[in-house]
Amino acid sequence: MKMTRKRLISFVALVLAILLGTFALDNLLPVLGVTPAVYLPDLAQTYVTTFVGLFIEAAPFLLLGSIAAGLITVFVTPDDMARVIPRNKYLATAMGALIGMIFPVCECGVVPVVRRLYQKGLPTSVGIAFILGAPVLNPVVIASTYAAFGFSTIFWARIGFTFLVALGVGLVFTVQPDLLKVVRPTTLMPVMGGSSDMIPAGSIKIETFATRLQRSFGVAADEFFDMGRYLVIGSLIATTLQTLLVPVSLRIPYNRSDLVAQCFEFGRVINTDYQVEGILVEAELTRDLAGRLAEYQMPVESLESRV
Repeated sequence: MKMTRKRLISFVALVLAILLGTFALDNLLPVLGVTPAVYLPDLAQTYVTTFVGLFIEAAPFLLLGSIAAGLITVFVTPDDMARVIPRNKYLATAMGALIGMIFPVCECGVVPVVRRLYQKGLPTSVGIAFILGAPVLNPVVIASTYAAFGFSTIFWARIGFTFLVALGVGLVFTVQPDLLKVVRPTTLMPVMGGSSDMIPAGSIKIETFATRLQRSFGVAADEFFDMGRYLVIGSLIATTLQTLLVPVSLRIPYNRSDLVAQCFEFGRVINTDYQVEGILVEAELTRDLAGRLAEYQMPVESLESRV
């Protein structure tokens, strides 16, 4: 197997994930009565644990998307795509927003699936609508949304607005049907290499179902490692944001409005409420600023009384 640049980057990303996971085990070793080889500061332990949690939570969905992409590559033909996709561009784009009902993939897994569908002749607008709609308009997310909110306004609004956004953005891409002008040309080629040489007709062999299934798993492995590096990078970014910012609820006196300005400047203010006792600020702040404003944090009793 040739070690291409993409495979090398994927290997490094995988090693990084394994190393961080190893450090995270130091949190479990004391529970087992084993002395950890390396002790990490509290902030580092929080960072590593959060990263591993995010990675492990997202990796199975990326794997499912990669497996779906492999099956599409081997078992779906351009003729199949032409028969399924409506000729009407508006109807086809609407269908793209709802393909997630058949391929229930998340934000990670939808990318390899769409990439392989593009190779089979999927129209540009349909793929864009699928990318935007599939993470929400799929049976798993719809069921979880119903479990959390029931048939409430939030439930219908989430489904409705997601469909409208996916449909609207997809229709924008109908003005440019040439896929080569929208995506990178390499996207339409196999992920790990490939050749443009003609294959002699005499060398083509009819594959059995088992052989085709094995080849689809090989494609799935390539997709998983190709997209896995982006999952590692995304997990690191999300972990950094979650670790550096902490949620707080503050009641700041009116004569210290400068502190409210600091919350806007060095954090993310979620809500402000001007009450008689002072300015109620709900925000995510840096740990340093949250520590300096500790005297203004609302006690637990006050938070429970507002619920």
